[in-house]
Amino acid sequence: NAFTDVVDPHTNYYPPIAYQEFNDDMKLSFEGIGAKLLRDEVSGVTMLVEIIPDGPAFKGGLLQKFDELLGVKEEKDDKFKDIVGLDLNEVVRTIKGPANTTVILKVRRTDATQVNILEIPINRGKVNSKEDEATITYERVFDNELKNSYLIGVLYLPSFYRDFDGANRGDKDARSSAADVEALLIEAQKNKVDGIILNLMGDSGGSLTDAIKIAGLFINTGPI
Repeated sequence: NAFTDVVDPHTNYYPPIAYQEFNDDMKLSFEGIGAKLLRDEVSGVTMLVEIIPDGPAFKGGLLQKFDELLGVKEEKDDKFKDIVGLDLNEVVRTIKGPANTTVILKVRRTDATQVNILEIPINRGKVNSKEDEATITYERVFDNELKNSYLIGVLYLPSFYRDFDGANRGDKDARSSAADVEALLIEAQKNKVDGIILNLMGDSGGSLTDAIKIAGLFINTGPI
């Protein structure tokens, strides 16, 4: 990375694990249990802070918010791997795995009266991160001077996401932010909006290909 920064500040080297994590983030989906975790830096314990709707953990119904994760093992293993003190990224990699495989979590659950140590099996599956996809809302704006109202579509794009692996395979169902934004603009046209606001606040960047294609949806000619 030191070398690539000298040659081109926009080029980085990704080891295999980092590359897979990057692809998972970019395509807004991954194979795992569907839970968001937070590590306590003092105790080194990782806590479950959110269960993603419609994910494997949500469908299983056994995990609960604020469960503390102590160990992880595959269905075929005899012993749990102790994950207390591990870096959060390593904990996530330990829990993730191919769809239709079973991971067993050792969790500590505290309620008002007691502390329980539980072993919870979860069948991994595909998890979609819908909170990061393009969305559109509609607002009616009134112009006091012209005494007229306008329907405005507010299109929010959190990132320029793209399923690179699927696109490379020629998968017609591979998701991309450009395709999603185009579909939302067609929907907005059908709703006869008077204007569009493209909201990129907090957009973390991403696929240059999709950024160019999305700009092309608004700009007919000229370089981008």
